[in-house]
Amino acid sequence: MSQEKVDQYKKEKANRKKNIARQKRQNVMYKVFAAILGMVVVAWIVLSVLWTKGIVSNPFVVTTTTETTTLSEAELSSMYAVISEAGLLDEDDTTESDETTTALDDTTATETETTEEETTAE
Repeated sequence: MSQEKVDQYKKEKANRKKNIARQKRQNVMYKVFAAILGMVVVAWIVLSVLWTKGIVSNPFVVTTTTETTTLSEAELSSMYAVISEAGLLDEDDTTESDETTTALDDTTATETETTEEETTAE
């Protein structure tokens, strides 16, 4: 054997106990990690089956309900009167929105007319 191989063997022999202990620790850590991962996968599968069957409610799904209320004409007019007396509703705002809607309708009609003129010109 060459001197280099002899020196390498002596170094390995001197650190052999440390290396074996480190390898054992790594093997234990790998086994613990694999066991935890396996338990998580099994728990996920079981819970997903229970959620789909409806046995257990899913905490990640939010269920909302919508309530509708029907008001009579008298109730609506009284609410409108209260709002307008409180100053929360301006008469100018409602007329502006109507004008905007009319302006949009006019624009749409103009575009339609232009399209009809283009098709007849061709």
